[in-house]
Amino acid sequence: MESINFLMIFDIVILGYGFLIVRGALQMHKTNVPASMLIPAEELTGCKDPVGFCEAMYQKTLVFGILCIVYGAVCTINEYGLGSIKLLNIIALTVFIIAVLWFCKEMRSAREKYLK
Repeated sequence: MESINFLMIFDIVILGYGFLIVRGALQMHKTNVPASMLIPAEELTGCKDPVGFCEAMYQKTLVFGILCIVYGAVCTINEYGLGSIKLLNIIALTVFIIAVLWFCKEMRSAREKYLK
């Protein structure tokens, strides 16, 4: 029986999440309504400037989504196509963690500025 590669599942989930984030960013840009995956509907009631939030977070959300897609694709290809180069996994994971921390910081500041 072959063991399940949980890191591969993680990589594929991140890849799919990246596509959802990109779709949400594009929808947010088109409609000027914050994406529900970023801001729950309850928080939108009585918010200061949802359009400003969309303008401020559109490009950042798009970049984050693209980075998620790249991370998921690189790690998946590395695992199955390249024979699992450890250094590539370490670099990709480091960049991904930095991207997550950056995006969380940007979301927090945009929420404080535009939604509260």
